[in-house]
Amino acid sequence: MPRCYFFDSDHLTGDCAILMEDLSKGRLGNSFAGMSKADAETAARPLAVFHAKWWGRTYLERAPWLPALIDRAAIQAERFAPVEGHFLRSTANWSMTSSEAVMSP
Repeated sequence: MPRCYFFDSDHLTGDCAILMEDLSKGRLGNSFAGMSKADAETAARPLAVFHAKWWGRTYLERAPWLPALIDRAAIQAERFAPVEGHFLRSTANWSMTSSEAVMSP
């Protein structure tokens, strides 16, 4: 997980600036090919530490800058609304078994 050295934002415009640790010497994963158990543990460990720090903190529910779960759902619905009709029309005649629905590399 990269270190964040600086973050600032303008609440009126939504503009922001983030200065993070350089990860250019790192190795990117491949979501289709999967990863080794060691890579999965390396990726999951910092996420677990991060979530453990904030888990159950009820004061976060009152943070005005943190969108509520319902807000996130509304944002996603708004984002995909323009393409929803096209997607439904283009896939209307698809038929597949459950095993075909799982993508393989």
